[in-house]
Amino acid sequence: MRKTQYQEEFLKSIIEKVNLELGDLVKEKIDLDIIQLAKDYQSEIFRTKSNLKKFNNEYHLEVMIVDNIILQFIWFFFFISKSSDDDNIKNKVNLSDSQTIVLRHFSMILLNQLKTLESIMILSESGFLTQTKILFRNFIESSEKSIAILVDEEYFNHYFQLPANNKIEADIWSKTNPKQTAKIVRDYLKNLENEEFYQIFFDIRKSMYDEYSQSVHSKVGSNILDAFHFKDDGEVVLSLVDSEIKDYKDFFKKLILYSNTVGQAMLVILVKEYKISLNNFDSDGEFFLNLYKINEISMKSYLLK
Repeated sequence: MRKTQYQEEFLKSIIEKVNLELGDLVKEKIDLDIIQLAKDYQSEIFRTKSNLKKFNNEYHLEVMIVDNIILQFIWFFFFISKSSDDDNIKNKVNLSDSQTIVLRHFSMILLNQLKTLESIMILSESGFLTQTKILFRNFIESSEKSIAILVDEEYFNHYFQLPANNKIEADIWSKTNPKQTAKIVRDYLKNLENEEFYQIFFDIRKSMYDEYSQSVHSKVGSNILDAFHFKDDGEVVLSLVDSEIKDYKDFFKKLILYSNTVGQAMLVILVKEYKISLNNFDSDGEFFLNLYKINEISMKSYLLK
């Protein structure tokens, strides 16, 4: 990466100060090469290039499925923007002022969900499984908040209230914390046609959330498992890289199940509660329908393979 003149001068001043302060304590004076050396060490230690190659070879299918799920989320953002800004679409959807406000806030959370999913994939490519677990739990929480604000007006009003003091903030938290949020989402989804599926889904979701919370809170058991590398021959060693490629199988099954199911729920809510019909978007709606069916069948086929 090419450095700007300011960056070059800044680094030179740092090197000069270091050499001056070290004085005769070291025989050889350091130069700018040490900056690149640090980068090379990290690349070698974390095996980023070799991990990326192995990851793409082993997880080509998973990457494709997650990429399509991310695209589906992008299309949600596109539909909502069109429903609010495009006069032709706006007249067909006919959102109320309050619905428009809710969808605008939903879009903000949606954008962060997209970035979180993409971040999970970037970290996965380098073999940082612990960090992907931490981000996955964040994705669970943001996903459920986005659904809760769509289906519960009282929750929306609490969540986007700016607290004037600590007491009010504590009260807001008591009504919008992850446990309360999950209950709102669960109660809504269980009234849909696929009640049995969503019940199983939330049982799995609870185990995922509890597991990844261990990494978020740096629990002892999580630290032990995440710090050691368990080799195929039975040897257990401390490892700078969290896991071998094989360790991602279970993780991706959970990620694909959760993110795709959340996407399905979002579509149902946008159509049922906000009347954002795919028919209003002509060829764009047809494209999304094809993408949606691809994701649905891909998830079922992948989880059953």
